[in-house]
Amino acid sequence: FGLFTGTGSFSTTGGLVLAVVSLVMGGVIYAFAYALRPAQVAVASGPALAGASGGIFTGGEPLSDEGRLTARDFSRIFEQTWLPFFQWSRVDAVYLAMGRGLLTCARICNVALAWLEERASVSMVVLSALVLAALRWFNMPVPEVRAVEPMHAAPLLTAACATAAVGLLGVALSQRATRRLALWMSLSSAAAAAGLVVHGEWLRFALVESAAILTIPLVWRPQVSRGAKNAYVIMVAVSLALLTASQILIHDPAAAQAFLLTGACLKLAAIPFLFWVARVADELPAVVLGQIVAVVDIAAFADLVVITQQHPLLLGSPAVWLTVAGVTAFAAAILMLAQRSLKRLLVLSSVEDVGFLFLGLVSASAVGVSGAVIGATAHALAKALLFATLATPESDGVLRADRTGIASRYPMSAFGFLFGMLAMLGIPPMVGFVGRWRLYEAALRIHPALLAVFIASSGFALIAYVIALTRAWWGPPAAGANEADCGDSQPHQEPFLVRAVVLVLVALLLVPGLWPGSLRFLMGGLP
Repeated sequence: FGLFTGTGSFSTTGGLVLAVVSLVMGGVIYAFAYALRPAQVAVASGPALAGASGGIFTGGEPLSDEGRLTARDFSRIFEQTWLPFFQWSRVDAVYLAMGRGLLTCARICNVALAWLEERASVSMVVLSALVLAALRWFNMPVPEVRAVEPMHAAPLLTAACATAAVGLLGVALSQRATRRLALWMSLSSAAAAAGLVVHGEWLRFALVESAAILTIPLVWRPQVSRGAKNAYVIMVAVSLALLTASQILIHDPAAAQAFLLTGACLKLAAIPFLFWVARVADELPAVVLGQIVAVVDIAAFADLVVITQQHPLLLGSPAVWLTVAGVTAFAAAILMLAQRSLKRLLVLSSVEDVGFLFLGLVSASAVGVSGAVIGATAHALAKALLFATLATPESDGVLRADRTGIASRYPMSAFGFLFGMLAMLGIPPMVGFVGRWRLYEAALRIHPALLAVFIASSGFALIAYVIALTRAWWGPPAAGANEADCGDSQPHQEPFLVRAVVLVLVALLLVPGLWPGSLRFLMGGLP
């Protein structure tokens, strides 16, 4: 250790001295321990040791006939010692009660969500008007905003959106049912990528919004119900009107920020508008949902990052944005707990992540903004991966809420789902960890209570993902299911394009997590 640190905080000579001293001390300790071994065996007697071989310290507990302290012996000792405490404290009962309470809360919230889903079109218009009126009438203050050095977000997010778009397009082409969607997916992706590389403010806005408009033909299909079609079209139209108004009123920060916050919350399905994305989740193909949440929404967030860096006063009162961020992440994570549909789970996970992205956006710190940019990058790649893993099971008709053991038929898809899940949760060594750790630090700098909210959100999301992984992907087919319903239980060979997309996206999520410095050349340096 001394030699390796000789080029760092220690000098080379100091490193050598430290290495020699460490070796000498280690030798002395080893020699001392070796010299005491015979004495230890010789004095081994009494209740502290058992067995003819002796020399095993147990603290006075008797040993089994094996003459050593086995794991079974240790467990029995631990149980006898701590059983009164566990009987008194009833830890298991407390955990079970907490779990039942969380599930009850999640089911109640899902009842409210279902009510709003049934009236999604009307609810969006009414809530948009109410939120906008509340923000304007309360006249949010425009405080002095501490300047933050602009992040070079466009190259990184452009690369992420383009990669996600290409991956989803490849998956769509590999499935007969979705090949006809490839043209509109290509046009939407091209508009999103072009909007992230142009410099003109209005041109960038027009291209990013065109990407959303070009997804309407992907939704307007015969298999989709009229309610879901109308909900999506109204969302696109109303959010476009609100964001256009914020662009027009850019020199009136008090008005522009009200339109911007309302439009951003609607477009990204943040509180109180998350019901529209749940309304369309079960009816749209997995690749279309991936196109919306991994390409179009991340392009819209990238545009939001750029415009708020150019006009910091648009963020208005940070307390309002932070409240929206915390409630969005927490509410979406609670709703995830009661989901049986994998597609609904994934879109609600996207909403939960939007709360984290909003946190970084308004944190007024380089660490927070860089965390939001890296988090959005991980979001684009991970969501493209997750929805790509659902495409083949969905095409074969086995992606149902009551289906179990999907991994036995689609091992490559299960492999991709596991890594996509870890990336979304910010588990190392995935790139999502690089972003989430910065966002946790940004939340702590603002207030410890805010950090607690986001940590709780991540914990609930982790529980929901683990339940989905063990219930839908792992294990045998459901009990009582006949052979015709289960189909062939042998592993299937997913199409080559699907396997290639899964492997490439997993690698792209792993490499920056293992080597965070690889992001520097795209962001101009990390804080």
